[in-house]
Amino acid sequence: MPKKNEKNLDMIDYKKSDALRKFLDSQFRIKNHKYTGLSTKDQRRVANAVKIARFMGFLPYTRAQIRSNQPVRPAPEE
Repeated sequence: MPKKNEKNLDMIDYKKSDALRKFLDSQFRIKNHKYTGLSTKDQRRVANAVKIARFMGFLPYTRAQIRSNQPVRPAPEE
């Protein structure tokens, strides 16, 4: 019988950014295992998936990366 606080993490994948966002705080830092309720093994799996997702561009590294909604300016014509 599974423990009460055990999460179903069989499907944790770096491509599922929506599922990984619940393990990030408002500054996009990885939450502590005390707050997520994960075991040490599952916390490592989530942390590795978040790091890969950041590297691949599915998740931002910092909050400042999502604030800049300004369009890219075209290069000045000569």
